[in-house]
This record gives sequence, C-alpha cells and structure tokens, in this order.
Amino acid sequence: MSTFSWRVLRLPLLITLLWGLLLFTLFRWTAQREDEYTTGLARIQTATLFSSIVDTRDWNANNGGVWVREHPGCPANPWLPEEERTLRAEGGTTLVKVNPAYMTRQIAESFTSTLASFRISSLSPKRPENRADQWETGALLSFEKDRHELFDLVSDKEGMRYRYMAALPAKESCIQCHQDKKVGDVLGGISVSISAEPLFAAATERKRTTGLAFGIIGIIGMVGIGGATFQINRKKELAEAANRTKSAFLANMTHDMRTPLTGILGMTELLERETQDSRHRYLLANLRKATDSLLTVVDGIMRYSLLEADRQPTCCAPFSLRAELGACIAVLRPACASRDIRLSLVTDDTVPDRLVGDGFRLRQALGNLLGNAVKFTEKGSVTLRVTRAESQAPEGRCALSFQVIDTGRGIPTDEQERIFESFEQGSGVRDSGDQHETGVGLGLAIARNIARRFGGDLTLSSTPGMGSVFTFTALFRLAADSDGLPETPASPCPASPSPLAQPDRPAETGTSGRLVVAEDTAVTALFLSEALTQAGYAAHMASSGEDALYLIRKLQPDAVLLDMRLPDMTGLDIAGQIRSGELGVAPETPILVLTATLDPGDEQAFRRMGINRWLLKPVQAGKLASVVADLLPFTRKEQEETPMPASEPAEQPADVFDPAAALDALGGEALLKRLAGIFLGEEPNIRANLQRFALSPETLPELCPELRRQAHSLKNGAGMLHLESLRKASSDLEQAAASPAGQDFAALLRTTIEALERASAALRKHCGA
Repeated sequence: MSTFSWRVLRLPLLITLLWGLLLFTLFRWTAQREDEYTTGLARIQTATLFSSIVDTRDWNANNGGVWVREHPGCPANPWLPEEERTLRAEGGTTLVKVNPAYMTRQIAESFTSTLASFRISSLSPKRPENRADQWETGALLSFEKDRHELFDLVSDKEGMRYRYMAALPAKESCIQCHQDKKVGDVLGGISVSISAEPLFAAATERKRTTGLAFGIIGIIGMVGIGGATFQINRKKELAEAANRTKSAFLANMTHDMRTPLTGILGMTELLERETQDSRHRYLLANLRKATDSLLTVVDGIMRYSLLEADRQPTCCAPFSLRAELGACIAVLRPACASRDIRLSLVTDDTVPDRLVGDGFRLRQALGNLLGNAVKFTEKGSVTLRVTRAESQAPEGRCALSFQVIDTGRGIPTDEQERIFESFEQGSGVRDSGDQHETGVGLGLAIARNIARRFGGDLTLSSTPGMGSVFTFTALFRLAADSDGLPETPASPCPASPSPLAQPDRPAETGTSGRLVVAEDTAVTALFLSEALTQAGYAAHMASSGEDALYLIRKLQPDAVLLDMRLPDMTGLDIAGQIRSGELGVAPETPILVLTATLDPGDEQAFRRMGINRWLLKPVQAGKLASVVADLLPFTRKEQEETPMPASEPAEQPADVFDPAAALDALGGEALLKRLAGIFLGEEPNIRANLQRFALSPETLPELCPELRRQAHSLKNGAGMLHLESLRKASSDLEQAAASPAGQDFAALLRTTIEALERASAALRKHCGA
C-alpha cells in the first residue's frame, strides 16, 4: 500500500475501529444489564412465592389451625398430640386438624409443576423428610449469624435453578408444637426453587435481538462515518498534495526568476558605476527600480510558500535586542529622511538587552511593520516603542511588546482583520497606484506568523486619518552569563535588495584578497567575476565541484564562494571538505554560499556545516562586495575590465532570440557579445551531451540527474540571453528529468536540440560570427 493510500485510510480505519469498539462496549453493557434484570426478576418471583406461603401459614396460625374432613390425601397429623389430631363432628364425620406446618407440607406436595417448588426444612426437624439438604444447611447456618435470607443460582440434577430461602422464626402459636423453643428462635426455613431455563431463554432472545440491532447500527455507522471520514481525509490529502505541488512550483519559479535577476541587477549596477551619460544613468536607475519591484514580488512569494507550508526555519541563539532594533531603524533612515518623516526608537529601561531567540525573524517581522508604516505615512512620524508586556512570563523568560506607531492615513475598521490574510492589501494601497507602495500583501501575514511562533500575537488599532498602532508581542528566554553574544549583529540569513534599503557600502580596495568562486551557469559566473574584480578581489572561477576543489588546493584562497547546486556535487559537499581540513586549506576559511532557493532546513544545515554567510540570488554587486568585505579584512584589485566594441543589433524572431530585450536587460552590446561568445563556445559540448542522452534511451533513467543539471544550466543561460524557445524547451526537459516516469524523452531532447541550433544561429547572425 502506498504512503498516500495509508495516510488516507488511517483516520477512517481508526474512527471505524473506535465506532466498533464503542458499539461492542455498549452491547456488552446492555447484555450485562439484561443478565442483572433476569436475576432480579427471579429473585422477585421466588420472594413473592415465599411471602405467599408465609402469609398462608400466618393466617392458619392466627386462627389456631383449621379442621378439614379426613380423607386419604389428608390423614391425621401424627406430629400433633393425639388428643388434638382428630375431631368427631355431628353426623359421624371425622375432622383432622391442619396446623401451619402441616398445611405448608400439604400445599408443597400438591405442586405438580417442575418449574417451581418449595418445602419446609430444618437442621433438627421433627419429621425426617424436612431435614435440610446441603444448600439449605448453609442457608440455615447463615440465619443463625443474623442473616435473614439467601438467594442463589445453583445447578442440580434438574438443571440450573434459582433458589431462595428465608428464616421461619418461632411465634406464640408455634410453641405448643415446639416446646423446646422460645419466641424468636429460628425453627427452620422455607426453601423456594424455580427453574432458570425459561428466564435464560427469554434473556438470550432479548440479547440476540439487541445484538442484531447493534450490528445494523454498527454497519450503518461504519459505512456512514467511515466513508464520510474517508472522503474528507482523501480530499484533505489531495488538497495538501496540490498545495505541496503549488509550493514546489512557487519555489522552482522563484529559483528560475532569481537566476536571471542576478545577471540583470548585477550588470545594471556595474553599468551604473561605469557610465557617465546622464540619460543612460536615468534609464539604468529606472531599470533597477523595476527589477527591485520584481524582486520584492519574488521574495514575497518565496516567503509565502514557506509560511503556508509552516516551514519557515527558526533558530534559538543569544542576541542583542538593542543591536537588532538599531539595525531595523538604520535600514529605514534614508527613506524617512528623503520624505521628511521622523523615525524614532523608544526602548523602556526595564527591557533587557541580552535575550535568547531568533533575532533575524524578529528583525524580519519588525522590518515588515516599520516598512509598511514608512510607506503609508506621507508626513509626520514613525515610532518603534519597546516595553515589557503586561502578560506574566514564566520564570527565566521575558514577554516584550513592540509597538509600531505611525501618523499615516490609518486603516478602515472593516479592513483591519482582513489585511492580516495572505495576498490582502488595504483599499488605500489598491486605489493609490503609488509606485513605492507596491507589494504582494504578505508582510503582515508573515509578521503575525512569526509573532505566534514566538508565543505572542500581532494586533492592530487604527483610526482612519489619524494613524495606526501595530502591537507585536513575543516571548524570549533571558540570556544567561554563559550564553555568548555575537560580536556583530550580522544576519546569517539570506539577503536581498529592498526598495527601502540603504545603498550597500563599497568594499575597500588596495589589499590582498584571493577568492575561489564555484558557479556552473556561465552568465552568472561572468557577473560574479566582474563584480568581485571591480571590488578589488582576485576571483578564480570554477564551473564544477571538482574544479573548485582543485583551485582550493592549489591557491589556498582567503575565502570561498559556492553555488549550492553544481553539476557534480553541492556547495555543502565542498564546504565539508574545507571544514574537515582535507583540502590543505585552513578549516576556518570563510565560506559564502549563493543559492537561488532556501529549502526548509537549509539554514540549520548551513549552521551545522559552519557556513559563515549565505545570500539568496539575485545579489547586487555592492551587496556581494559588502558581504565579502565582512568576511575578509582586506581586498585586492588585480583585474580591470576590457570593454568590447559595440555593434547594431540584428533583427531575429522574438520566440528564438529577442535582441532588444537582451540589450535592455544586459545594458549594452558589449556585455551581450561577451555572453553570447561564452554561450556559443559551450554550444558544441551542450549539443553533444544532448545527443548522447538521445542515443542512450535504455540508460536514460539512470542519467536523469545529469540530464536535469544540464537542462537547468542551459535554461539559465538561455533565459539570460533571452533565447525564449530554448529556455522553454530546456525548462520542459528539466521538469521531465525531475519526474521521469512516463516521459517522452526522445521528443523532448529533439525539441531542445532543434531550439539550441536555432538559438545558436540567431546569436551568430546577431554578433556577425
């Protein structure tokens, strides 16, 4: 049974089992009550018969006995004094005296039914036939110990029978026959016996009927409840599977978008530094703004996919609260200064500084709240106030309240809860059309999720036209003296540009800095090489893991930059060999990881491996240089860019090659020709590899990982150069290699090879090669 089928069936089977157990328990309880009812009914019947006999005896005794005509069935009572036995009536009729005991015996002997019987018994009877049997003896002995009656179910030669016996105390009328007794002494007892078989038969029939009813109810319940639960669980599993597919699609989409954005943002930044033409700088500035907006959307979607799957990784480490708050405020100061908004931080003296928790997630949540406050405040002030929360915190912990107060436009009451939902924005945002207010409506959802992870919540109080107050509460552990704080509050988490962020500081130049950079995508490798070279570093490029290992052994670099997904190994594989000292380089060599996606658990894996920093693609040249400068106390400029001559773009079909879009993205003909030259130089090897896959259909399933890497690299290069048909064909091939079952690889490879040939021809025509 597949995992999916078991997950779907597990809950219905469990509920069906519980339903069956419940009905079985109820049936057992009902059957037990039925047995108790049968026993109670037998006790009532035997006790009633006993009472009837005793009442008859009492009537006889109260009347001094009765005289009846003597006949063979009623001779004179031999146990009475002779003078009291008979009486001669007028007419010669002989009457015999019937006392209570004689009458009881006469009635008992007249019973012909086998279902019920009774008799007088005693431990020392005058009449031997009245001597008690074994069960009656036990009962009579118990009567002498202040017990008055006994009821039991016994088995004898006639089958199962209910027996009842109660004591017969001596009365005044009994003394004349039992002169050795006094009033109150136990003379004996009357033993009543009834057959249990009719009662058992009736009880069995009732239990059978009840069991049938419970069985019908059980079957209907199992089919109804189990079936309904199965359908609900199945639909839930299908919905979760669809949601996982959507999350995977979003993650892959953001990965695919980040790779070309790396080149676009990086080349734009490099061109902004080099060009002096005012119009070119104006166009490049607008290109960068548009790309920043796109990157904001990509980041929002990526965070949403993690948020929706409840997989945003968190860490628990000592941090300085005031350092984190200062970092939040510092990022927003330039935006506030340009719009004449007062930005202030107010921290209560009772708030501790040394805490244990996830400082980065706190900074992320507060950054979202402060960023929104700045965006929607035209004038006035934005204040971050930090106090101890009113709620009581457990010992060793601290509950804090972070209030983001602005004097902006405020939020209508009917929207104050809705804006916390994913992809929801206030009406003021939708209607304004302001460029600086763009977003995807995920910031508040992410902030609330983080607050609840921290044991708090995010609430809002707002009056339209007067501003808003967002209150973020969280629970932190107080740092002990043994908890070491980081020397600098640098975020270990992925960095990405923001429209509100400060410009990154350039790296210092003029000193030594040898780097090994592992990146398999040629276009991205070119950008990294250019950016690091211009920042003053000697960047040695490797296109595979083996090449990177060779360069690390040979060059003993000051730092290593690793792409997470290389053709032959991952960046963590290389980092592991560095940290273990296998490569001859210092194990503490700084390592920076570049990745297009951050999968769940990656941050923990990076920390365990000792990765110093990691950045999400796309990364700006300034940001890259700034992070490398944080890792190294020195830099060196060893190379200078040699510009390429420009040429006029040649017209090509847009579905094969869009030169206008390529020139717009890359910022000029010189870079386009350099990237095209790299692509055309690799094209024969790429085509040969694709043809090798096409000629080996029987071993293709084993080669799918290699085919997927080849298609992924080809897709990234084609996207950078705006070779649309090739990008789409290689993307389809990559997806097929990821899920090879039932794929027509022959057709996909043929389509990709044809698209590669058309793209190469278009590039050669454009470049005049």
